[in-house]
Amino acid sequence: MALDWTGSIIVGVTEANVSYIATGTDPDVHGHAEISGDASFGRWHQSGSEPSRQEFGISLTINRRSASQTKSEATVWPKAFDEVTANDDVIGIVLKANEFEHRQGNLFLHPSQFDKIMPIMGLATRAGVTLFVRESTQPECYLIVRADFGTTLIAPNSKWKLGRVASAMSDWRKRATPGVLALRG
Repeated sequence: MALDWTGSIIVGVTEANVSYIATGTDPDVHGHAEISGDASFGRWHQSGSEPSRQEFGISLTINRRSASQTKSEATVWPKAFDEVTANDDVIGIVLKANEFEHRQGNLFLHPSQFDKIMPIMGLATRAGVTLFVRESTQPECYLIVRADFGTTLIAPNSKWKLGRVASAMSDWRKRATPGVLALRG
């Protein structure tokens, strides 16, 4: 099976904001999330040479609707996003870096995917997102074909004293594996 991606962007989430908007005329809610963090891009080479790495900051906008639906309801649609709507297996895009080495990305999720992922992101003590990408036809842009969301959850226990919590957290981190939800376009 051939890979449908050529690199990955690993994001350590430092801030996340999720909102749902309800109106009286629409039976559905409009979900929207903004995730910011420090990212590392790795590109896989077929030739067997060392993978290349690049570090940058990223802001990722996550929409609770498909790119096609978002485009049909938009008053302004960036031309860069047309490649997302033109490819069935693409669920988002990461744009080229600005002068401060910061990138902006947009991810378009089905409402049921958004509703399953965003609540666990809010409960996490640590969260990360891995975006599997391939080259865009636009220079220095990447198309997102898969997004894996991982979280570390710690249940609070009010009976523990701070020292016991720190010790337990240290032991727990040694054997814990973050949960991962994978989404494909």
